[in-house]
This record gives sequence, structure tokens and C-alpha cells, in this order.
Amino acid sequence: MNNISKRRLEWDYLQDGAIGNDIINKIVKFNQESASLLSPNLQSTPYTHEILNWLEAVEWTDVLPEYFIEEISLHVDKVNFPSSVRNYVEWQIPNGVIAELLYNSFGRSTDLLSKSYASAGALYPVMPLLLVIDKNAIEGISKPGSYIYDGSNQKLLRLADWSSNETLNKVKSALCPKEKTFSNVAMAYSLDIRRSATKYRLRGYRHGLIEVGLMAQSFKTVLRKNKYGLAECIYSGYNDNLLTYLCGLNVRLAPIVGLQWFGKAKEGNEI
Repeated sequence: MNNISKRRLEWDYLQDGAIGNDIINKIVKFNQESASLLSPNLQSTPYTHEILNWLEAVEWTDVLPEYFIEEISLHVDKVNFPSSVRNYVEWQIPNGVIAELLYNSFGRSTDLLSKSYASAGALYPVMPLLLVIDKNAIEGISKPGSYIYDGSNQKLLRLADWSSNETLNKVKSALCPKEKTFSNVAMAYSLDIRRSATKYRLRGYRHGLIEVGLMAQSFKTVLRKNKYGLAECIYSGYNDNLLTYLCGLNVRLAPIVGLQWFGKAKEGNEI
């Protein structure tokens, strides 16, 4: 038994005595109710005519209160912020580049063991996964699959092997049920529901989703600083349960709750 297995056994023993199944079951049920089960064969759409009319009216606008006490003008020079990118070119990411991207986004600092983003109670229940769907996507990674990033030891731990064409087609279908995959690489964020809920109960699930947003923003910020024209796109059109399963994770207790495509932006789409 390796050190990771020993630690997990100890953690699981302590956790079983700290939280009951009722809280976990409530969170799992709610999470499943929010899951998307899209597939290429599903012809129906969740968007009614009324929803589409509403979207046309409110997209690219801010939510503001109708009534307020006072209005104060702020003077600032406006700038163009980087937007999401869905068009990427075929480009192999150097090993050193992916290492720096992952560490600066999700790694632990040398002394305090903190990360670049906040986590309630320093629990860090969200696992960052590197999804590789082409053997030539990243230098030094010859097998398509899902890789969990170990931010303490600077390692990638392969969870699932997508080398066969059959498996890879299933993965692509789970990632983008209604369109082609945008890039050969993506980040996925898996939430350890038990870890997030043991201290904070139901509120822990909210903390976990906030953490996913912070991680995605951290990754986006790091990508902005690169000199290779790398960009990203946060995407929620994946099949939750199927993708989690194909990544080698527990669908019930470690669901993927966020996905972020990235790569070298196609000319004309640079950040």
C-alpha cells in the first residue's frame, strides 16, 4: 500500500465519523438536478421561444437595481478585456510551458502551502484535471487521457486512458455533444463533495462552486501572461455524468462541475 492509499484510508475513517449520509445525499441530489445529460442523439432543446426572446434582450447587460439612493460618477479610462476564444490552431504545448501554467494556477506556495486562489477552511476540495485528447497536444504526454494535477509534488497522475479510437470518440461526444471539440486540451474541475461538506455541510457545496470559479479565473489570468498567444474558454455544454465517468472519477461523489478549453488562439482570435 502506497502513502497516498494510507492517507486516504485515515482521512476516510475520520470523515465517516464527522459527517452523515443525509447531508451528502442532499448535495448529490441537487448536483444531479443541475447536471446536463446532453447527447448527440438528443434532438430536443431546453430553450423555448420565450427564453430565446429574453436572452436576446438581456445578453451583454448588467443586473442593476431599479431604485437607489444616489448616483456617483466614476472617471476611468476604459480598456478592452480578453474575451473567450473557441478557435484554436494545432500546436504542441512545450512541457515547460504546461508545467508553469499548472503550477502558477493551481500549485502550492513554498512556505505557507497556500495557492493562488482562496479555499474555504484551506480544504481545497476541487481537483484540477488536465484533459488531453490528442497524443501530440503536449510535449512529453504520449497518451490521450485524464490527468490529475498534484500541485504539491508537481506531478500529473493519469486516471484514464483514452488511447483507443472508440474511447476517444466517447470522450469527444461527452465533451461536446452538439458540436466539434474546440481544442486538443482542456482543464476540468472535479469537486470532492464529501470533503467540501464535512466542515461546512450544505454551505460547503456553495464554497466548492465558488472555488471552481476562482480556479478558472486563476488559470485565465496565468494564460493572459504567456507569450505564445494561449487563450481559454469556459464551457458548460458537456455531459456531466458521462465525462466524469470517462475521466475515471466517481460520478456521485467527485463530479466534474466545470470545464475550460484552452490552447493557442487562431490568428484573428488572439487575446
